[in-house]
Amino acid sequence: MMPSIEECLASSLSRGEISREEHDDLVGRYREFADAERAGRTGGRSARDMLANDATERYERQRLKALLSAQKYDQIIKDAQRFMLRRADALEKRGAAAATLSNALVRADIGDAFARVFEQFGDFGAPSVRGVYSSILAEARTELADMLHAFRRSALTMRRFNRPLMSEIVDAAFGEQASPEAKAFFEAFDKLSDKLRIRFNEAGGEIKYRRNWRLPQDHNAAAIANPKAGGVEAWVRFIAPRLDWEAMKDPISGLVVAEADRSAVLREIGRKIVTGGLLDNDPGVSAHARALADLRADPRFLQFRDAQAWREYSDAYGSGSVYKAMMSHIDGMARDIALLERLGPNPSHQVERMKSVLAQEEARAKLGEPTLLEKGKLFNRAATVSRQLDGLLELARPSAVPESFIGDVGAILRNEAYGAKIGSAVLTHAFGNPVIMTMVRYLHGLPHLRTGLDLFRNIGTAREMLQAGVVGEDALHLMEQGAREEIANRKLREVSAWAPQITTHYSGLEAAVMTHKRAYAGAAMAEYANHLDKAFDALEPHLRQSLEGYGVTARDWEVMRLARLHEPATGAPFLRAREIAEAGAEKPEAVARILGVDPDEAPLAAQAVARKYLEALTMNIEAAVPSSNWRVRASVLGGRDAGMKAGTAVGEVARSAMMFKAGFLATFMLTQKDLMARELATNPNSAAAYAAASFIALTLGGMLTLQAKNLANGKDALPMDPATEQGRATWEHAMLVSGALGIYGDFIHSDRSAYGHDLLSTLAGPTVTEAEDIFHAAHAAGGALIDVATGTEREHSLDEEAEGAAIRMLRNNTPLLSTHWALRAAYNRVILDQLQYLADPKAHAKMRAMERKVRRETNQGLWWPRGEVLPERVPQLTEAAR
Repeated sequence: MMPSIEECLASSLSRGEISREEHDDLVGRYREFADAERAGRTGGRSARDMLANDATERYERQRLKALLSAQKYDQIIKDAQRFMLRRADALEKRGAAAATLSNALVRADIGDAFARVFEQFGDFGAPSVRGVYSSILAEARTELADMLHAFRRSALTMRRFNRPLMSEIVDAAFGEQASPEAKAFFEAFDKLSDKLRIRFNEAGGEIKYRRNWRLPQDHNAAAIANPKAGGVEAWVRFIAPRLDWEAMKDPISGLVVAEADRSAVLREIGRKIVTGGLLDNDPGVSAHARALADLRADPRFLQFRDAQAWREYSDAYGSGSVYKAMMSHIDGMARDIALLERLGPNPSHQVERMKSVLAQEEARAKLGEPTLLEKGKLFNRAATVSRQLDGLLELARPSAVPESFIGDVGAILRNEAYGAKIGSAVLTHAFGNPVIMTMVRYLHGLPHLRTGLDLFRNIGTAREMLQAGVVGEDALHLMEQGAREEIANRKLREVSAWAPQITTHYSGLEAAVMTHKRAYAGAAMAEYANHLDKAFDALEPHLRQSLEGYGVTARDWEVMRLARLHEPATGAPFLRAREIAEAGAEKPEAVARILGVDPDEAPLAAQAVARKYLEALTMNIEAAVPSSNWRVRASVLGGRDAGMKAGTAVGEVARSAMMFKAGFLATFMLTQKDLMARELATNPNSAAAYAAASFIALTLGGMLTLQAKNLANGKDALPMDPATEQGRATWEHAMLVSGALGIYGDFIHSDRSAYGHDLLSTLAGPTVTEAEDIFHAAHAAGGALIDVATGTEREHSLDEEAEGAAIRMLRNNTPLLSTHWALRAAYNRVILDQLQYLADPKAHAKMRAMERKVRRETNQGLWWPRGEVLPERVPQLTEAAR
């Protein structure tokens, strides 16, 4: 009698031919197939044959994944070695006379190289995860430019244009009646989605083509889990009748899912969504259902019956927006593709291999052997870099944040703090960003003395840059979500997300940042176009380095020289990535000759060159207009298993500390450090001149920012005569505001910040200072109520203290009004000062005392005095009031 499959597998295990893990996996899968065979759901195939085919496919798949992973690891090591070798050669050429600080900037170890695999700004010579991710999003913007423009936000209301057309896209997706525009938008999205699917698979992923896949659907885990709404069981009852079960095939047999199994399938999928995939097994659910739940990684499995069913689910358990669902899908695919292309099929495993290298290098250092790892001055270098790599992996593909009250409160406080504290940030960008951009333009070989002119020229080029793909509105920055049934703190968290959006929009910050980015992008694409008549080696060194830093070679440049130039409506011609990619189809023979490929391969080869160019453009824009830095955040927060993960008290305080000045300062300084190190390694004399010019320019920008903020607060300009003590103090403060030691600028002549908080609270971040304000107001109000109830009388009335604390809380923490450069003075004088008059009989005396203190310490007057409903005079700009 032929032994059973399970007996064969047990025998193989006993002989050591397979591992226990392999044995258990094969037995489990055989039982799934056997269950399906007994139920008549295998289409006549036997469980034994199905297991054999499945095992063969899985083996081939695992072999391919192992091969890809090894290739990616080898490439990472080669890129790291080249990077360190270039830096070592630069140090050797510099000699012993070079300054210690200068050498420290140039020196780099294996940890620096590994971090740059995730993020780099042009000094690594190879792609990074963030760079590939940015370039994929840029390609997507190019292909969806018309749709993104159609659904742009109104400058007046912040609502998106053509909202009815969004709903029609759902109709078009399901083949229902829709306008030609909606059909065109859906077809563009569908075409892009399939391109991303193919690229994902080429990089080692596996998403099968589904002919009737229509739209992605996002799922709100909190809404599904909400016990008040019935939890997962209510979700199952809601979604089941809205699904197209004829299109949702059993992964084992390829047949329609049996009606008796549907609830179990959905129940398991719902549990997976709620737990973020952490729930691997459920004894109450059949193995067959678990197999279907494994398709959670493929969002194409759940397919809705029609457009109305899709909309109903989106409103109840999704985001309530087809636009957001589409953009979220593209963003998620871009992140996954970037990780796969740079790290291979198993990014987590690759990071562990990199951490093992760090541990080995540390061991060599302990033995006194040559090592590629620098010795840490304060912290263990291997442990520090390992933590950073874990954090970088988490930033590249964020895991689901566990639901927690602390996490919700932290997010609410952060949102409110952003809304209340960044109203004047546009002044910093208006006066500081042109300086930073001018510095970076010089290092990138662009005309750096035309920054102001380019800013003016690019005010109305939003659509032009969107079509080029390099600059576009954050598509996930939305204010259109469905009213879901959630617990109160989750609802408040969603509502609070509006605060920073409103402030950045109506303060002009968003417009200023986008204008700066467009100015850089336009200048860069025009400058590259202007130099296409030159060979790569003949390019100005800085211009060549701005491409070489991302892996662009001389052969790539020759392909770029074949591209047609784009003629914008105004200004010089552009070299866009789209035309570089099209050169492969237009001039296949020439591209093939340059790159050494067959003419049939020329289109793909040219596209690869275009993607390198896009990465260079998008990451250079980020260097010129810095907004975030993965390496900074990863160093502070670590990975998902670190002690500072989201949702914990320590993690929320850490995220608070990274907001505003601290986060921007670290981002700016690390980005500049990378650029400066590259300059020092190639041209030390130029680097010294660059550093000196940067210091002077940043200080001037800091002075303009400082004065603008004083005027916005109702004060006259600060004295600037360096011959006087007060003038010198102003210039000192300007240097600090400019970026040298930005967060400490408020504490040079005072032990409290401009918001009335001490240094420790300010370092902990705005959510901590905001919580402190709320606590003081609540504590004082509670004390006053107790005094009223008990009839207690005090020398200092707690009523006055409570009202003062409440006004202070409003003064510091009101979204938009607290810091808006155009509204702050009016809000303080017309509303809060009048409230203070009503609350405090001594308010007038206190306000006059404050004015005397300002005059005494800074020699400033107030053009809009405290307590006055209308300004007293125009601001005094040239000298302090006497």
